[in-house]
Formats: sequence, C-alpha cells, structure tokens
Amino acid sequence: MKISGKNITQLILLPVMGNVLFFVHGYALMLCLEVTMLPHARSFKLAGLLVNSVLGAVLTAGIFSYPLVKIYARYAVSAAVVICIPTVFIRTPYVFHTSGLPFVIATLALDIVALLIIVPYGTWLLRRMRSNQSFKADASGAA
Repeated sequence: MKISGKNITQLILLPVMGNVLFFVHGYALMLCLEVTMLPHARSFKLAGLLVNSVLGAVLTAGIFSYPLVKIYARYAVSAAVVICIPTVFIRTPYVFHTSGLPFVIATLALDIVALLIIVPYGTWLLRRMRSNQSFKADASGAA
C-alpha cells in the first residue's frame, strides 16, 4: 500500500472525528432530552428516556454519516465504528456506577448500544444510497 497525503489526512482525522463525535453525541442527547421530556405524565417520561437514547444516536448518525462517506469512501463503515469506540469506552463506566435502578442501567446501556449500531448502519445506508446510480438524471433529459 502506497502512503499518500490523503491516507495521512484520513488517519489524522480519525481521532479528531472521534472527539467531535463524543461532544456532538452528548449535545444531541441533551437536545433530545429537552424534546422527549415535554409530556408531564410519568409513563411518557420513562418512554421518553428510552426514545432519547435512540433519537440521540440517529441525530449523531445524521450529522456524521455524510462526512464519513465523503472522506473515507469504501472504508466509511469501519471508520464509523472506530470513531464510536472512544465514546463507548468513556460512557460504559456510567452504566455500572449509577444508582443501580434497572431502568437507569437499561437506558444508559441502550444509549451505548444505539450509538455503536446506528452510526455505522447510517453510514452504510448513505454509502449504499450514494453508490446507486438510479437517482441520477437520465442522459436524454427525460424525467
């Protein structure tokens, strides 16, 4: 494998994007928490916490999928997993050092699992969609 400037740039961007993902995901969780806590009934608040974990991961995937596909092309899914790993390692101890309530543990674990699954899957979907040539305009100009 020949080392080029593009490869070095891609390698340098991995830890940078990992750090940015950590902060963006945290902010996305806070933003989603504000939205999901609007109902005042307790049952809706408990469901809102679970939805918050998934919605935060979806928002993070929406932000990071396009840059990953643009920068890493066919290695975008691998890069997505690599940049999610530091966030998962930082957030994992909080699962075990909480109040011990089963619902809190489940919510924090869902947050970690959702991030680790949804960001690479969203990147894979976008990469697959971008490689589909059926969205391009017809050469004859017909719609």
